[in-house]
Amino acid sequence: MKKILALLLAICCVFAVASCGKEENKDETPKTDYGTMVSAIAEVINKSNPSIIQTSTSYAVDGTTYSGLFKTQVDKSKNKAVFDFTYTRPARVEEMNPTGATKTVSGAVYYSDGQVSANEGDTWVGAETYYLELDVKLDANKLKTCTVSEDGAMLTATVSPENAERIFGTKISSKGDISLVIETNKNKTYLYKISITYTASGTNAQVSVITDYDYGTPAHKFFKD
Repeated sequence: MKKILALLLAICCVFAVASCGKEENKDETPKTDYGTMVSAIAEVINKSNPSIIQTSTSYAVDGTTYSGLFKTQVDKSKNKAVFDFTYTRPARVEEMNPTGATKTVSGAVYYSDGQVSANEGDTWVGAETYYLELDVKLDANKLKTCTVSEDGAMLTATVSPENAERIFGTKISSKGDISLVIETNKNKTYLYKISITYTASGTNAQVSVITDYDYGTPAHKFFKD
C-alpha cells in the first residue's frame, strides 16, 4: 500500500502538476510585462474544478519508449475518487520474454472519505486529501521565457531546472530548460490542458507529460450509491 500511495503522490505532484505547497511571496513584483497575463491564467487554473484528470506520459531513451496513462475521476461530492493507471517500465530479469524487455503495470486505487484502498473495499488505510486539490503555482518571476496567445487562452513558457520545484511542486532533473504549455478554454473560464516536455539529465531521455482536464460527470460505478 505504501508503494501505491507513493505512486499517487508522484502522479498528482508531477503528472497532474499539482503543487505540494501554497507558499506566497507577496514582496515579489513580476519583472516582465506579461506578469498580469500570467496571473490571469493562474487564477483560471486555481478556480478550475475538474472531475476527470487524465495524464499521458512518454519517456524515450536508448531506442525504447516507456509510456503511461493515469486517470483520476473525482465524484461531485469530492469525498470519493478513483485513480486508474497503466504504464510500462523496464522488465526485471524474471519478467523478460521474447516480445521485449518492458513490463506493463496496471491497476486502480480508490479514495473514499479520507481513506484509500487497492481493491475497492477490503482494506482501507488513511490518506491525506490534498492530492485531490488542484493548486498550480504559476509564478511569472520563475518563468525563464513566456508568451501568451493573443486571445489570452494559451501560455507557452520555459522553466529552468532550478525553478521547477516552485512551478511544478517537485524537482525535475532536466538537461536544459523545461517547456511548459498551459491551455484554457477560449473564454478563459477553466483549465483545458497542461503539457511539459524536457530532456532528462543523465539518461538524455525525451520526456513528455500531457494532462487533460474534463468537467463532465465521471461514470465510474464506485460513485453510485
